[in-house]
Amino acid sequence: MSGERGRTTKKEIILRKAEELRLLKVYRRDLERINEELRRELGEEGTTSLSYIANLLIEAGYEVLYSDFLVDKKFPPEEAELFDELIKFKDFSTAEESLRRMSALYREFKEKNDRGKLRRLKELADTARRRALLIAENEKVAEEKRKEKKEIAFWFELFRENPELFPDWLDLRKRSSGFKRRFGG
Repeated sequence: MSGERGRTTKKEIILRKAEELRLLKVYRRDLERINEELRRELGEEGTTSLSYIANLLIEAGYEVLYSDFLVDKKFPPEEAELFDELIKFKDFSTAEESLRRMSALYREFKEKNDRGKLRRLKELADTARRRALLIAENEKVAEEKRKEKKEIAFWFELFRENPELFPDWLDLRKRSSGFKRRFGG
């Protein structure tokens, strides 16, 4: 199995190496060993971030015991349906949809006084904020998209800080002349 033009892909090398190492649990050192294999096979440009490798292995069903804000969290089965795929911010409408779902969950968890789930919601908002900022700061991304991601990062930050006020704030923000001038509307 090979990618474009018969060349082995990063994904294939990562999965092959993980299988060769017979990993039951994946730690940082394992991710670094896999990255070293990428360097050996593809050269310096073949290396990638540990979070990319971790996410790929999580997707493949490995238990990954490495965490940073770019690694997708796996929730316990009873919470997976609530939190998996909750964060989306491809554009304003998907970010708004995610944040409105998060607001509804916030109200539900607040009513039940479920502090653990309230904390996880805020952690997810912070993860989304940080990821959006990474895109906003990437000079390879088109200027308009960078502005949009910076605004979306601001939305997730405000949700994290004031989840009760967020839905009303978002409605006001989208109607503001500054937002309309900057992003249309």
